This record gives sequence, C-alpha cells and structure tokens, in this order.
Amino acid sequence: MNTRTIEEALQVSLPNWYSDIVERALKDGGYQEIMSNEFDIIEWNKKYRFGYSACPPWPNNLFLIGDDGAASCYAIDLSKQDKKIFLFDHGNPNKILEEVMDVNSWVEETSLEYASLKCKKPQKITIRLALLIGIGVILLSFSLLSGLLTVVFWFKN
Repeated sequence: MNTRTIEEALQVSLPNWYSDIVERALKDGGYQEIMSNEFDIIEWNKKYRFGYSACPPWPNNLFLIGDDGAASCYAIDLSKQDKKIFLFDHGNPNKILEEVMDVNSWVEETSLEYASLKCKKPQKITIRLALLIGIGVILLSFSLLSGLLTVVFWFKN
C-alpha cells in the first residue's frame, strides 16, 4: 500500500504505526477492520468528510481505517500523537462505541480472530457442494438432451 498517495490526496500526514498495522493485516491476508487499498481509503475518507449516510461531516483530523462489517467505522485522530483507534457508531463521529487504547493488542486479537475462521471443514463442504452442483448440471444436460431427442423422433414419426 502506498501511504504517500493517501497523504497527498487527503492532505494528511499518517503516523508510521498506521503503515505497520496495514502491513500486518496484508501479511495475514487482510482484515475488514483495516482497509488496505489506498484508493478505497481515499474514497471512503472523502465520503465521510462530506457527510456520508446522514452523518455529520468528519473533521479533517479523523481518518477512516476500516469498518466492523455492521456499518460502524474504525478511525484514528491524526491531530493526536497517541495510538488510539475509535469505533464510530454507523460512522457518526459524535457516537464513539469503542476506544482502542492498545493498537498492538487490537491488531493481535483481530489476527487471531481471522486465523480461527480459516478452518478446513468449510473448504471440504464447498468442494463437495461444487461436485454435487457439477453432477446436477450433467444430469440436467442429459435430461434435456433426452427430451429434445424424444421430441425430434416424435415429430419424425
């Protein structure tokens, strides 16, 4: 991820620790809570600065880093030197749901949560389901072909 692109587009200065947590997330395969595509980050920050989804506009010192999957946003305050992450209720900067004081612990917990979701059983189920769908398509094709041949022979006779 190119933080320089983000900084230039949004006229901000990002802390070094932000790049570190994004790199960690990318190394683990990515987290929803931490966005890693600079163009998405720029777009969403601009939306919230304008006042997205009936929320008040964000001040320029708030910087969206991701979301929780339930319409609430994780953000950092660029005007402060501390390593805090805020979770805003549905993107409203006046409604803080959570304030993460220890970023490293939060990233570690997030990493463990995503690691626990990477189990083998759903993959086996997905493979079996794909095989069943494939067999169903083949059987349906034979059935349609058989019906078509029946119609053709019926009209010939």
